[in-house]
Formats: sequence, C-alpha cells, structure tokens
Amino acid sequence: METYTIHHHPPVPGFTSPPVVALVRLAEGPLMISNIVGPGASGVTIGDEVMVVFVEIDDDYVVPQFARIIRDDVDEREHA
Repeated sequence: METYTIHHHPPVPGFTSPPVVALVRLAEGPLMISNIVGPGASGVTIGDEVMVVFVEIDDDYVVPQFARIIRDDVDEREHA
C-alpha cells in the first residue's frame, strides 16, 4: 500500500465509519484507489501488505476492496 487517508467527516452513507481510502499498488504494477476493510483496517500503515476481497453491495454489484494481511509472526517494525 502506497498511502491512505481515514475519512472522518462527513459520514458516508453505506460505509462503515470511518472508511479507510487507500492507494494500493497491484502486483502487476498499476495503482488502484480503494477501501481497506476488515479487522484492523483503521490500524493500517504505509507499506502494509493487503489482499483483494470482493464486497457484494447487492445481487448485481460487487466491488473490489482490500484487507490487511495480518501475519502471526512478530512484526519487524516493532524491532526497528
């Protein structure tokens, strides 16, 4: 993940508040603007690894979002 912002105000209907909006570099190279969702979304930091998840808005509308990859091993940043 390249950068992000946490959108605190005004509330956005249809989104869990506050939504985390991020600029994510895909493995193939392009950048994509999307939301970070799931556990730990508000604790995201630049450089976190993320994976795509598909969120079904309704029967005909599915959007790609991203979730943090949380590893069980010790985070190297804690020892930097």
